[in-house]
Amino acid sequence: MRFTYGIVIAIAILLSTLRPAFANDPRPVTVADLAWMAGVWKGEVWGGVGEEQWAKPAGDSMIGMFSFVKDGKPVFYEFLSLEKREEGVVMHLRHFHPRLVAWEEKDSPLLFVARSHSKNEVVFEGLDSAATRVKIIYRLEAPDQLAAIIEKVKDGKESKDVVRYRRVTGN
Repeated sequence: MRFTYGIVIAIAILLSTLRPAFANDPRPVTVADLAWMAGVWKGEVWGGVGEEQWAKPAGDSMIGMFSFVKDGKPVFYEFLSLEKREEGVVMHLRHFHPRLVAWEEKDSPLLFVARSHSKNEVVFEGLDSAATRVKIIYRLEAPDQLAAIIEKVKDGKESKDVVRYRRVTGN
């Protein structure tokens, strides 16, 4: 019994040392807080390869792009921006088919606001539709590993996609 109690205490101590990296920060998120997202990231997803790139913060904003390639051919692209606005840090996201044919209407990018953050994580929640709820979570799992988690609830059905990226160096 004493041995088991010691293991429980050891696990509790270990977990308490890991928690600070993902504990919510009570301060409002700033674009500068998200500098850890900057870089080129590549990972397998949906039977193909996704590549996401984020520029370093500049002027209270960050610019990003995503490309998805399957069977050696481009399937779609995303262009993203993070900007400081009245309601906090907002992500503007727009999808494109190859040849840059937009999915969304001209004046209607998808909007997500940063609702919570920590040292290594940010949670964006969609602002566009009550019928479809979307969260995009970015989590730096190690210096060279980024997870992008897309959680969606549409018509009462939940879905979750996880993209595990590795940092690309030498580009």
